[in-house]
Amino acid sequence: MYTIGERISELRKKKGLTQEQLGDAVGVSAQAVSKWENGGAPDLAILPFLADKLGVTIDELFGRDSHDSKPMSDTIRDYLSSIPGDKRLYELFALSLAMFSGLEPMADFIDDADKTVFQIRPSAYAKVGFGDDISWLRTVVADDSGIKLSIFAEDCPMTLILPEPECGYKHNLTSEEEYTRLFSALGRKNAMKVVLWLASCDSAGGNYIHASTVSQGVGIPADEVEEILSDLESAGLLSAMNIEYESKTIRAYSLNDCCGLVPFLYFARWISLRNSAMYCAIYNRKKPYFENI
Repeated sequence: MYTIGERISELRKKKGLTQEQLGDAVGVSAQAVSKWENGGAPDLAILPFLADKLGVTIDELFGRDSHDSKPMSDTIRDYLSSIPGDKRLYELFALSLAMFSGLEPMADFIDDADKTVFQIRPSAYAKVGFGDDISWLRTVVADDSGIKLSIFAEDCPMTLILPEPECGYKHNLTSEEEYTRLFSALGRKNAMKVVLWLASCDSAGGNYIHASTVSQGVGIPADEVEEILSDLESAGLLSAMNIEYESKTIRAYSLNDCCGLVPFLYFARWISLRNSAMYCAIYNRKKPYFENI
């Protein structure tokens, strides 16, 4: 099976183009073209220009017949598999932004100078008002079909596309009591310090730590740490287990879900921003977000 780089090399040579000539035509260096042809992959935004210059469709650029009825999901899978593993997550983000802009086409997403379909801003942060007030530069689209949130920035690439199911958003909420327990536990003094310290010690989960170790790590008295850990366990943020040690039983704790914690804290920051800096905001929603609360 051809990789996209091998396909580009084949088509370029058939056209009698040097790497430099092809690069000039699509706005990149000859080194970039060489990198594609030796196992890399072009950015998503360049593909239309690349296909045009090589005289093929985007389907044919991937080695498919233009009349092939292969599902788009398979095409995206094949495209991502052609990209080096350490670059795939960011390229998936770029794909999600392309879909985002397709839902609400906006002129601001087009930058003719560098031939990008959307502009990735260099920083997620922008000044708001006067003084040193800094906020995230965000994009929001909300209508009756769902919610789309993004930050178009290399230092904080983030996107959420949340279509509303027929049963509504409320159907997938947990109980009011569960939310109260969670936010009450996190609202305790020093609770966030404990959570972040635990997350800094455990990148994969399953690492159980005794309260005395947490106490030393965060500089908080052990009895206070025990209470915080107990509340966090009750809220579902931590797991706990009893360990037999030197003829006594001690209780140790572990974060349940570091992967869920990061986006949770990101979006907690999103909704808590007092000053709103928006790259783009489109609100076309007519119905309430939660029915019959």
